[in-house]
Amino acid sequence: MSDNLSPSPPGGSASAPSRAQWHYTPMLPLATSPYFRWPPDLRAVFKWFLSGWLPLSERLIILFLSIGSWAAFHPALDRCREFEAAWIGEIYLRNLVLFFVVAGGLHLYFYICCAQGDERRYDTRPLVKKNRKFTFGSQVSDNMFCCALGFCCALGFCCALVFCCAL
Repeated sequence: MSDNLSPSPPGGSASAPSRAQWHYTPMLPLATSPYFRWPPDLRAVFKWFLSGWLPLSERLIILFLSIGSWAAFHPALDRCREFEAAWIGEIYLRNLVLFFVVAGGLHLYFYICCAQGDERRYDTRPLVKKNRKFTFGSQVSDNMFCCALGFCCALGFCCALVFCCAL
């Protein structure tokens, strides 16, 4: 199949020669992880695990961030045997700081500083600022509102989980 038949990205045109079009097709058939192969091959499982977790990657950064925030900022479980505003507030503050650092940092890096440019973006159009199709008139404001709702749901789940672990 030729590259001329590949669909153009939503933000670009089909005749834009400066930007390679997004049309990634993986090698087929897709390989499954060694966890699900029979008979089990422990060497392949260990090699797959090391190649996915050992290099500095998104997985490893999130793992270290999770363990570090749990170890440094999580209230003691014996304090969490009863619902109290103090330990729930600690969890809320920890999660809020993590949320602003991660989500705010990514927004700052990709959209404000444009540090990566448009080469790897699927949709090269800028974020919509004043449009009636958004509830709050802006794509960023709508995203922040949806994240705030999800943040509250995640806080409730986290507090319930900590409460259950403390029992």
